[in-house]
Amino acid sequence: MGLWPDENRCDILAWHLGDSEEAEAWIDFLGKLEEQGIRGANGLQLIIHDGGSGLCSALRTVHFGAEQQRCLFHKLRNIYSAIETPDELSPAQRRRRRKAIFKDFRAIWEAQHYQTVLRRYLNVVRTYRSTQPKAVATLRRDFRYTVTYYFIQQRFPDWPRQFLRTTSRLERFNRCIRRRLRVANAFHSDVGIQAMLAQETHTFSQAQPLY
Repeated sequence: MGLWPDENRCDILAWHLGDSEEAEAWIDFLGKLEEQGIRGANGLQLIIHDGGSGLCSALRTVHFGAEQQRCLFHKLRNIYSAIETPDELSPAQRRRRRKAIFKDFRAIWEAQHYQTVLRRYLNVVRTYRSTQPKAVATLRRDFRYTVTYYFIQQRFPDWPRQFLRTTSRLERFNRCIRRRLRVANAFHSDVGIQAMLAQETHTFSQAQPLY
């Protein structure tokens, strides 16, 4: 999915039927995008992705000449799952404890300025590295790719922040695809899948603008 904040639009650029999400499959797909001219020299500023290992590996092979942003929605979900609570607490108490801890992690990216983000990040690491080692390890993993949007906004201050840090719009499109797949139950050929994707892409292109 490509997004043009200046033009208030986004479009599905391409899709690929792959056998897996391993690096080799991603390299094939990303290589085709790069061959189409999707690269930094032609205006590409940011690549937002979910941090999958195969895709990250492929992005080290196919060079687009653009910055990378780790999807914050996926990052926060992983942190929440990594938070540990004492077994002796009741389920309700464990949920409250997890939410209270998670609030501190989530607040890192709610800051308006990059320096504040760094202060909050270091404070969370110091506060929870002993009691929540898994959550802190998840936070520290590829952290620098979760704050790229701050630097993009310095260059393009009119670009809305919500479009620069998650893959939410693409995930909504994917939900439409999954809904069609559940209804159909099974497709008997790649042609049928391609036709469904083309139809959903056309419907998406007729949808409301970004904002």
